[in-house]
Amino acid sequence: AAALSAVYTTKGTVAHAMIEELFNPKHGGCPEDIANQIKNNYEEVFSQKVLESGGILLQSENLSETAIFKEQMGECVKALLKLIQENGLKVIACEQKHEKVDLPEFSKHKITFSGSIDMVLEDSAGQPVIFDFKFSPSEAKYQDWIRDNRSMQLALYRGLVFKATEKHAKAAAYVLLPDVKVITADDLQGAIFKTYVDVNRNGNLLKEMSNSYAFRKNQIMQGFIEDGEGVEYPFINGKPVSPSIDYADSAEEQALVPMDMETHSRNKTWNKKQNKYSNYNTFKAGK
Repeated sequence: AAALSAVYTTKGTVAHAMIEELFNPKHGGCPEDIANQIKNNYEEVFSQKVLESGGILLQSENLSETAIFKEQMGECVKALLKLIQENGLKVIACEQKHEKVDLPEFSKHKITFSGSIDMVLEDSAGQPVIFDFKFSPSEAKYQDWIRDNRSMQLALYRGLVFKATEKHAKAAAYVLLPDVKVITADDLQGAIFKTYVDVNRNGNLLKEMSNSYAFRKNQIMQGFIEDGEGVEYPFINGKPVSPSIDYADSAEEQALVPMDMETHSRNKTWNKKQNKYSNYNTFKAGK
């Protein structure tokens, strides 16, 4: 299982690297330029990126899977190009870097943000569009984040782009590879690639993130670490109530990012979702 996981993770790394090279605006970011890159250099770029960051794909037991992956990525880059064409976009940057950016929502905390945005594009009017690539077959998690207005990564990307350009992004989307499933709440064309998600919760997510940072920092400074993952709590008058998770009880009043929770309609309970990516699960409740 670990070996299969390593192969899958490596595919994601190679996919990102291939797109960065084939769609890089240094070759010209218009669809015609990208089409020429794909036509003339796909084979070379695939081989190069596998050699650079995908050594496990060259092991004998993985060669048949690598051949399938090569075909998948060939279709993937064509589908991504079509998405760009249908929306009248051009690529401005791949892996656009931002260093120590002071976002106004967080200035009072004296913290800055650094990171890279997978792809920044512009439409014909010069409005930015943001793509964040995820090598994943499952769209449910990303749909939930957008539907609940909890997509903190995309919110930060919007803030970084605005800080750099003084332009609000027209659209921000998760693009799931290799199928090019586009998950967004914004207006992007190309229905066969797109899953449009209606947002059911308003709120300025960056401000909520700032409030949540202050809330958690205050708890930690007082020596209190709040957990409760996997423990079931009741709904009272239609609202989630917890005797031990102050964050959940304070979220609405203090405009915090809503807690990631699972609801159980049969017994009218809820629980805080477990963080599958945590390194500290051994010490958490519900284990």
